[in-house]
Amino acid sequence: MRIKFFIAVILLLSGLVIGATAQLADDSQIQPFAPSVQTVELKLHGIEFNDGVVGFDKETGRDSMFGYGFHGQTYGALPGVLTLSMNCTPATFNPGESNEMTGGTWTLPVYSTRPLYKNPVYLGSFYGHIVSGKLSWEKISAKMYFTFAIDGGTVKFTGATGDGFFEGDLTEPVKGQEEATIEGVFTLRYTP
Repeated sequence: MRIKFFIAVILLLSGLVIGATAQLADDSQIQPFAPSVQTVELKLHGIEFNDGVVGFDKETGRDSMFGYGFHGQTYGALPGVLTLSMNCTPATFNPGESNEMTGGTWTLPVYSTRPLYKNPVYLGSFYGHIVSGKLSWEKISAKMYFTFAIDGGTVKFTGATGDGFFEGDLTEPVKGQEEATIEGVFTLRYTP
């Protein structure tokens, strides 16, 4: 009887050891939790608020325009007011040529309207910097494309990181219009 009891204990312990080993092997393959990336496309319509300052850029060795600024309304899942300040080289805009975007910053305060109230409610802001971009000029307009980094956020978007891009058109003022305009799609890919 003792031998049968001893064999049963050995088999039980062997089963526990094998199960624990299998458990450890399975746990090593479990990936840590990764927050999901949110992708949001916003339509943007903006106007120029600063035509920039021309200066010499040591990094490019050319005249550049610093602080060429726009702000405008975004429409979509994150309605707000985008403010964009960019640096471009060369400092002149000529048909058939292009300008490289060498830096700049952006902010996007986001608002929402509550169903019971008429006034917008501030949800928080995203902010970041321009990584690279290009303006390809035709007569009085340019195809505009740039990539950006999301450096952070505030309130609801505190700790946000990610990147994105803008693709659209920049149109210089025509008769009866005082400022240039931009229109296009501002796409954010962020991790909350």
